[in-house]
Amino acid sequence: MLKKRIFVYSNDVNQLMTCVRSFPLIGGWHRQNWDLLRPLISSPTSELEIKDLETAGVYVAGFTDPSAASLQSHYDLFCDFTTSAITIAPHAQTDFRLARFHQQTIQAFLKATSEQDDQSVIKVVAQKTKELLDTLKKLTVQHEDGSSTITMEDLSQRGLPPNMDVFLFNVAKAEGLTPR
Repeated sequence: MLKKRIFVYSNDVNQLMTCVRSFPLIGGWHRQNWDLLRPLISSPTSELEIKDLETAGVYVAGFTDPSAASLQSHYDLFCDFTTSAITIAPHAQTDFRLARFHQQTIQAFLKATSEQDDQSVIKVVAQKTKELLDTLKKLTVQHEDGSSTITMEDLSQRGLPPNMDVFLFNVAKAEGLTPR
């Protein structure tokens, strides 16, 4: 959703494929960009595949090799579906300060993927994405120049829960809702 680099790990290829396939639905359904998916990287040490990721810029890459976690410079977020753990790379910490919304969304997503039912995953992701986009629409401010945008200043004045202002601003930026 934030147009970030994501590594997904699972020791179960079927679960991995379900998870990777669902990522474009998270806030990006309206973009219809399936090109960012790299469902199965054969090896985290494959120079050709890592070069492809670097060229792509934004991606969701699937791995069945847990050593992919060591490539922190190549991802912003590492999702380990085997242990239900999320790791944020040190360089991306400020963009991913988790709030209650994130934790609820992650738990709902993990529960849906553990059922290995594509429809359950799609339903959860669509619901959470709609909730978030509706929240953003409510937070847009009509400015004097006629534009409806969201600024960090607008968000900080709302008294949002800790870390939500930064997250919402980053989503708004990815959605083109911030001033240019």
